[in-house]
Amino acid sequence: MSLNVVRSRIVSRLNRGNHCNDFRRLFSSDVPKKEPIIAAQTIAADLSAAAEATAAEEPASQNAGRKSAWRFLKYGTLAALTGATAGAGYVTYAYSTEEIVEKTKPLRESLNYSVGDDAPAVEKYRAMLYNAAMTVPAKAIELYLDLRTLVEEQVKGFTEPTDEKLLPDLHPAEQHVFTLVLDLKETLLYSDWKVSI
Repeated sequence: MSLNVVRSRIVSRLNRGNHCNDFRRLFSSDVPKKEPIIAAQTIAADLSAAAEATAAEEPASQNAGRKSAWRFLKYGTLAALTGATAGAGYVTYAYSTEEIVEKTKPLRESLNYSVGDDAPAVEKYRAMLYNAAMTVPAKAIELYLDLRTLVEEQVKGFTEPTDEKLLPDLHPAEQHVFTLVLDLKETLLYSDWKVSI
């Protein structure tokens, strides 16, 4: 039955004076029921409207669940990348490359963990899971070390002189020639400047 029919029955029964007799009449079959005649078209329209409302609510709740899951994945990934970047920055600042190589050596060597052929299946499965779980961190550390070594070599090329001597040795015939070396910083060149009007 449609919701309107049920509601009209309950309201009509409660509006009558004697509630006990009305409830008996409601559940007994000997009392003829006095109901208004409702067209089948009205009942069908009510049922189709209820079905459409239910169908419209289901995708909305599914979309809300998908959006919240996508949002969680997005922000979780962003937080993980931010944490990894902050950790790499701290390690770069606090330790030298040699110290990092020494401290991460056991982790990188544990990637080659294996068991013998005569080991039980559980041990083989455990070794396979351990290798799978340790592959990403070990490869990430190796990538970090490679990138840090490359960057440090590039920086050394600019910060340290290529030779121990500033000028090459003079030819014996040119021993009487003097060389004047000028420091041009704050003489002709200024490394800092201010815009003033």
